[in-house]
Amino acid sequence: MVVLQGPVAGQKFALAPGQVVGRLAGQIILQDPKISGRHAVVEQGKQGELILTDLGSTNGIKINGQRVQSVILAPGLKLQLGRSLVEIVAAEVAAAPTPTETVATAVAPSPAIRVSPAPQAPKPEPEPEPEPEPEPEKPKTWFEILLDHLNSKQRKIKDRPRVVAPFSPPITLRFLRGLQFETEWVVGYGPRRVGAKSIDFPIWEPQAPDICFEILPTPQGPAFKTVNSGMVLLNGNSIPSATLKSGDLISIFDCLIEVSMSEAGQ
Repeated sequence: MVVLQGPVAGQKFALAPGQVVGRLAGQIILQDPKISGRHAVVEQGKQGELILTDLGSTNGIKINGQRVQSVILAPGLKLQLGRSLVEIVAAEVAAAPTPTETVATAVAPSPAIRVSPAPQAPKPEPEPEPEPEPEPEKPKTWFEILLDHLNSKQRKIKDRPRVVAPFSPPITLRFLRGLQFETEWVVGYGPRRVGAKSIDFPIWEPQAPDICFEILPTPQGPAFKTVNSGMVLLNGNSIPSATLKSGDLISIFDCLIEVSMSEAGQ
């Protein structure tokens, strides 16, 4: 974890399960007045991934201004902890230590014995110095990977205009359970896609489908549609399509999302 902004900007911390991030206690001390004494803890998920979980702090963990209860620590992720902005980067491999050179100790002959000087052997030619190893490449951020992908596909991408329409009132999707607990999305227009490979509405739940469901504007109201009704349930039922209403619950494995369409969400 690299601190980009804040009182200890420039410092790096190696992350491991069980570490506590805080202002007064823990293994990672950030000395930020807006960070709680025990702010968050690093945990290990079922697949071996590292997860940062809020310990009931005052200012919490924020991603792009949105407060979250817990988040998977993947390289390229940037988090706001108090006034400190940190980035998760891949761990660097430590260079092997240089072997200690052996120093030969000269033994002086006894003064009582006359020693004839030994014939000097020809000096060996100095060995060429090894070329320095190239520095390891800095791991790319998620945005750099996405930019490289788009540039490689630029000639193949064709504009496909898509008709969109507003949702009135806007739809609010609030996470009640799962890795994105307490995250809220306000959807103002459609159609929109939600899933593991969605850029603007990504689902972090392990084993979540690439596209979990779509929300489409219709004259009858916002429509719910999924081709993965066995994994994505609406109000606990396997339903491929339906018209959404306030209070509906969408579940994706351990993830639970509440649908709201009140005017207060505008």
